[in-house]
Amino acid sequence: MSKKTKVQEQPQARPVLSGGVEAVFALYDSGAYAECVQLTAPLRDQPAAVGEETTAQALVIGGWSAYRQGRMNAAQTTVESLRAAKTASRSLDRLEIVTAASFAQSVHCLQLWRKYAAGAEWQRELSSAFGQLLYECRDAIVAAAETAAKRADYPLAQSILEHATACRQDIAEFYIAQGEMCRRRGDRAGQRRAISAGLVQATEKRDLAKLGRDLAGPERVSLCMIVKNEEKFLPQCLNSVKDFVDEMIIVDTGSTDRTMEIAESFGAKVYQHPWQNDFSLHRNQSLSYATGEWIFILDADEEMVREDLDKLRLALCIPDTNILSISVHNKHTRTGEFTSFLPSVRLWRRKLNLRYEGIVHNELRLPASEPILRVDARLIHYGYGLDWTEMTKKIARSKELLQAQLKENPNNAFANFNLAQLLRGEHQSPPEDVCRQILDHAGRAVANTNADDANQRHIHLMALDQMTSAYFFLKEFERAEQCAQRALKYDPNYIDPLFALGHIHAAQRDFPKAIASYQRYLAAADAYDPGKETTNYILIHAADQVTALFSLGLIYEDQERLDLAEQYFRQVAERRPDHLDVQTHLAMVCFRKGDFAEARHLAEGRLATEPHDVTAR
Repeated sequence: MSKKTKVQEQPQARPVLSGGVEAVFALYDSGAYAECVQLTAPLRDQPAAVGEETTAQALVIGGWSAYRQGRMNAAQTTVESLRAAKTASRSLDRLEIVTAASFAQSVHCLQLWRKYAAGAEWQRELSSAFGQLLYECRDAIVAAAETAAKRADYPLAQSILEHATACRQDIAEFYIAQGEMCRRRGDRAGQRRAISAGLVQATEKRDLAKLGRDLAGPERVSLCMIVKNEEKFLPQCLNSVKDFVDEMIIVDTGSTDRTMEIAESFGAKVYQHPWQNDFSLHRNQSLSYATGEWIFILDADEEMVREDLDKLRLALCIPDTNILSISVHNKHTRTGEFTSFLPSVRLWRRKLNLRYEGIVHNELRLPASEPILRVDARLIHYGYGLDWTEMTKKIARSKELLQAQLKENPNNAFANFNLAQLLRGEHQSPPEDVCRQILDHAGRAVANTNADDANQRHIHLMALDQMTSAYFFLKEFERAEQCAQRALKYDPNYIDPLFALGHIHAAQRDFPKAIASYQRYLAAADAYDPGKETTNYILIHAADQVTALFSLGLIYEDQERLDLAEQYFRQVAERRPDHLDVQTHLAMVCFRKGDFAEARHLAEGRLATEPHDVTAR
């Protein structure tokens, strides 16, 4: 009798995860979802393997990868395998929420959400999340909110999305979900608010922009200008915006050159009106001819930076935005240097019926209740550094008009400020009589404005800075400092008085205070972002770090602290290789330190560009 041999079953070989769980994480982070699914799929049918922590982590990633590819059955199977193995993780909770929503298991989805969102952990996770973790949090939140909205549980949907946007204002999908929820409710105003907020706050705006355009409908932009004898600048101005605007309205006030011919070559509608010594009158004439939904204001000696036009196109899509402010950078036509900066309202919806006031330096009258959206789109103004004859005529005309305006109303703060600014810019070092005039007009501007009023604050503080400058040139340093400190009391980061304090203390030879003031200015200037400026300052020293660095070098040189002097002078030379004096001072510092070869090299470099520099010789 033969004995039956019992064949012992061999345990089934456990699949090996190629490269380990780290490889799956790396593929997932890089967006290689197909590879993740392929690596992890064999593990789903191995209960013992699923129960292991590292394998479970890999499977969760595989499930998310399947979800990202739209393979919902594979994602759900992964969830079921992991739950059967008693696996628990926050990432798995999120995956289960999104798969339940995908299969319209709305009751189950919201039960899962309530369990997941108990407490504030989900908000802490969202606040600090990035990469794939952020995408997981985002998708779970949107899935739960959309599921609640589909069930008409609008309070829950609203609560989820409000808490989510409070944590992360940069996620476009939250605003899109809010807009969709409002659309379901028939709340068109709420839909517009949600999409508008997203277009302002979110990082990725493409899908929001499409929704914004759909809500706003087709809108046209009317360029409105007033010109006279602008054949030199007009072509570059119109060329910079020809693909952005839908119509060009140009009021010509008496050109005798090719200005009108040039305008018409760009398809502009040209209207002739004789000059009446009133800029606002003619500016408003141009507005009256516009037919587009948006008004866009330019002067002939300005040019839009073309790569920034997409920022404006995006801003025009925001349904509930009616006024846009852009960044105007004044550029010296001869030196090419940017001399000052200011934010300026240049676009608004025509339905607001806004108009200008003031016969010179016309001022747009803005409704106090209407918010202004700052857009970091750059406009270059070339009106400075013109031929001296042209500048003299321009200054004389502006003076005459301002004086006429002040004759009617001596306490007009805006006119007084503008006349003080004109006088200040007319001289590099104003003589005493001009300083006294500046103090008179700037003082009236300060006296007739209130720094606590948002619509007057910029005039008040800039007039204080004008007074600071005038007192400085009069060598009345204590009064200069008092005016600067008054301005900084209202705005501690106002760059121009910060810069002035360095000069004031240096002139008083109070070098510790001067050093501290220049350092404070440099920190503020380096951190300054023109695109985020909301106060309508005309900033003269927004990017004048070279002057502050050179001044610090001079102070340390005077104090015989030669290593620090050299350090600051070299920073100047690095930023501005064409700086007139820094090579000479560097040569002197190196000479005094005993580095004669470097001193000679620097002196020869200076003499090559300036043969008559006695110190370098």
